[in-house]
Amino acid sequence: MKKILKISSALFFAAIVLSTSCVSKKTYTALVNKNDESMMQYKELNKTCDDQIKNLNADIAQKRETIAGLMRDLAAKDSLLSYDQRNINALTRDNNYLKENNTNMLNRLSDLSVINKDGAESIRNSLKAINEQNSYIKDLNKSIQTKDSINLNLVMNLRGDGRVRCAEARAGRPAA
Repeated sequence: MKKILKISSALFFAAIVLSTSCVSKKTYTALVNKNDESMMQYKELNKTCDDQIKNLNADIAQKRETIAGLMRDLAAKDSLLSYDQRNINALTRDNNYLKENNTNMLNRLSDLSVINKDGAESIRNSLKAINEQNSYIKDLNKSIQTKDSINLNLVMNLRGDGRVRCAEARAGRPAA
């Protein structure tokens, strides 16, 4: 029975508390309406925030895709750069080798072609003498050709009416 008494006193106390209020019904209604308005504003703001979060997440996903594409491009460019760098290094080595080889060849050529002024003058004199001999040889060849032509003409004249043509050739008249 003590339990029932305790329960009934608790119910009586709850009924008193519930039946009496601290605010008037008008104030309570105003507060409920204000609360409803606040809840509607909260829901609208929450929806707006959710939309903005969705948009931002979509932007983040797009930016991540862009970054991934740029990273792939960067990796490809980096690979090309390292390939080009290796080519540049190889070409630089080849260029240095060729420069060194060229320098060595020029040194050897200068060692082989050292001619002093006296040697150059001697070469000029030798070339002049060779040119004079060449001119003399040309004159000899021309004289030999003339002699051969006269001999041929003489042989031809001796085969035929040789006496008349020989005499005319000596006189400088043309043969008939």
